[in-house]
Amino acid sequence: MAESEKKWNKFQRLRVKPGRFSERAKKAESATVKHARRFVIDRIHSAREVRRNIALWLMGMGVLIAVAAVQFFLFQSSYTTVASGNGGTYAEAMQGNITTLNPLYAATESERAVSRLLFSSLLTYDKTGQLRGDLAERYSVLEGGKRYRVTLKPVVLWHDGKRLTSDDVVFTVKLLKDPMANVAYRASWNDVDVKKIDDRTVDFVLPTSYAPFPHALTFPVVPKHLLAGVAPANLRESSFTSHPIGSGPFSFRLSQNVQTGDERTVVHMNKNQSYYDGAPKVDRFQLHSYKKSDSLVRALRSHAVNAVSGVSLAEYKQLKNEPDTTTELRPVSAGVFALFNTHGTGPLNDIRIRKALQVGTDVRKAINALPVELPVLDTPLLDSHVSLTGIDKPKYDEKRAATLLDEAGWKLKDGERFKDKEPLSIRLVGIKDADYELVIANLAKQWRGLGVRVETKLIDTNDPSQNIANSVLQPRDFDVLVHELTLGADPDVYAYWHSSQAVQKGLNFSNYNSGVSDDTLASARTRIESELREAKYRSFVSQWLKDAPALGLYQSSATYAHTSSSSAFDKNEQFITPTDRFDSVNRWSVQQEAVYKTP
Repeated sequence: MAESEKKWNKFQRLRVKPGRFSERAKKAESATVKHARRFVIDRIHSAREVRRNIALWLMGMGVLIAVAAVQFFLFQSSYTTVASGNGGTYAEAMQGNITTLNPLYAATESERAVSRLLFSSLLTYDKTGQLRGDLAERYSVLEGGKRYRVTLKPVVLWHDGKRLTSDDVVFTVKLLKDPMANVAYRASWNDVDVKKIDDRTVDFVLPTSYAPFPHALTFPVVPKHLLAGVAPANLRESSFTSHPIGSGPFSFRLSQNVQTGDERTVVHMNKNQSYYDGAPKVDRFQLHSYKKSDSLVRALRSHAVNAVSGVSLAEYKQLKNEPDTTTELRPVSAGVFALFNTHGTGPLNDIRIRKALQVGTDVRKAINALPVELPVLDTPLLDSHVSLTGIDKPKYDEKRAATLLDEAGWKLKDGERFKDKEPLSIRLVGIKDADYELVIANLAKQWRGLGVRVETKLIDTNDPSQNIANSVLQPRDFDVLVHELTLGADPDVYAYWHSSQAVQKGLNFSNYNSGVSDDTLASARTRIESELREAKYRSFVSQWLKDAPALGLYQSSATYAHTSSSSAFDKNEQFITPTDRFDSVNRWSVQQEAVYKTP
């Protein structure tokens, strides 16, 4: 038998003596009790003797922990700050119809807002109101202002992942020029030629120098690869109108018509992770477009939205006094004027009557009727356009106004002025708007004090049967029209005051005709020297004040209110138009969080 087998058999024969395990267990128990008595029970007496020291030690540790906690809460502001958090949905409400999502046909403020969120332009405006590149990396002026070269950023993607190139820019401009596409601002592009230099470079060639042209490069660019197969005449009705693909900070998800409660259209958008200017902080953006203005305030108060834009000044004042609401009143490049019909059938074709209304109106008193204070605008240009220092502006003088009316043959009798037994009567027209109505009522009161019979008429733009363009603007069916003019970032106001624009579809609503003004306006837009342009526009302003084709009232302002937990544009940003607020939308947020400061 092998040795290993012998050992195995020997192991099998091992036997344990009875009681062996029991004996060893008792020994272990005895040792455990002995150690417990020695090291625990017998030392309790010693612990009692030092209990005071233990208590003092515990109290000291407690004080140290409390001091550390207090220090953390008191001094955490020195190394932490509150910043915009990521995620969530930013919902903004505004008034206006949304009938198209094609940016080339955006006509209402709501449609323009959606366009700015979904699409990009070659140039846009920075927070100081100056032009900066959007899609464009840079642009340059060549051939004395007859050629403008634009270079695109290296990588810009459409929402479907395709690359945006100069082909898309050329295609968009050709659509703007195509009469079959019927884009509203087509006339501005008729004489502009566009040429592709390479995939990132485009040239715009003009027949003559035109200094304001860079401001025209803020048009939205649309994708050629999706629209090249659509006939221009069918562009407005194409599927792109309801399901657009852009290159802006947000991409289209869906559009929803809500009929219950306050009727509205909601456009849902997702953040563009590939946005060239940095992906937005919020995950989603909702634009709620309401039919009625009073729905906006209700939507904010009920927390249906984070923010509202374009509320009346009276509603803005109410929101300004509400807790947990942040309000912004921001001047824009637009102004409200009382436009005089200088070549109508009424009395205002007489310059003496216009001058009488000019000096006989206390403009500050007229606009003080508004719920909040706004800057007076007494010239056709803003101070941001040109320096108006030293220009002689007519001052309020009620006696001078009465003298002018007397010289024009309108004599005062029983509180009213007559000429050949006919009363001096004017028709004062304006849009039915809470803010305009206050100013119109105040103007009418002051002019009646001069002896003028004033008939007021308000046009409700929400009523389809009251089309202000067809019934008032094109036929010039008014003596005085209280109306807002968009002035833009450049002082070129040729469209509003040059005699060539005093036609049915022109924007010279006053029918203003002045040889001096025509010359200065025409020559100023063809010169690129800033000093020379300013001199010419100063000359135009002086002549405009002498001829009095209108009475400047106040500079327009954009109203905005949002919940305090959300953040929108910076407080120091300047706007050219209200939709310029979206230039920084990728930094907006709906929540705040504490973050550590960086050294």
